[in-house]
Amino acid sequence: MTLKYLITGATGGLGKHVLGHFIENVPLSEFAAASSKSSNKAIFEDRGIAFRHVDYDDTESLDTRLRDVENLLFLSSSSKERIGQHINLINAAKKAGVKHVWYTSLAFGGFENNSRSPIQAEHVLTEKLLKDALQTNPNTELGEATARIMVRGGYENQIVLFTSEETITAQETVHVINETTNRQIKFQSVSREEYIRASLVRDASGKSQQHFEIIAGIWDDINDGALCTTHPLMHEILGREPTKPQDALKQLLTENRDFRYP
Repeated sequence: MTLKYLITGATGGLGKHVLGHFIENVPLSEFAAASSKSSNKAIFEDRGIAFRHVDYDDTESLDTRLRDVENLLFLSSSSKERIGQHINLINAAKKAGVKHVWYTSLAFGGFENNSRSPIQAEHVLTEKLLKDALQTNPNTELGEATARIMVRGGYENQIVLFTSEETITAQETVHVINETTNRQIKFQSVSREEYIRASLVRDASGKSQQHFEIIAGIWDDINDGALCTTHPLMHEILGREPTKPQDALKQLLTENRDFRYP
């Protein structure tokens, strides 16, 4: 029996919002949730949602898990071994005859590949792998837009970009944080080396230096204007203006005043 939609990462930040939109707008018989943890099966089946265990590392089972799937929502892995995992999933999707793969990732610099971030380089490589392998058929709002574009169809062999229609500067971000949390945070620009050194000293969770080097690369991209890209597609897909960065930040801090990332 053909499964019209398979949603990977269905317990994650983006995946759960995509799934939520599907639950509200698509018959339960047409989609299934997927997770790398088989223990999540009951979470979905207790709600009448079909479940498939999809582990990007398990090449032997991937072919079976993707069999008869028409549309696959492929959420980027957060593992340091993501490229190998992505290759596993792409190869399995090709072998299983998946008609459409909807890959989601961060976008530093929009459609261009000028990023210094190793994460972005890996995502660009994944996009190339998808194009090469599948050439014949290649957090709440973002999830909704992703679900809507999957259900609507089209955009085969294309890369789409979902963004707000406005950008926000570091100084504006600090202003919103202070205004929302009643803090007096100051923005200070430091060198890459100083950021990594200070982060290692302050971190209480034992993250590696490599972790902060990756984050520093992200900040390098931001400093180069990589997040200044805007695109109207999300407005078009949602049928309304996407939430502005300032409003999204206010909402986040209103819900959790002490939110921190990473």
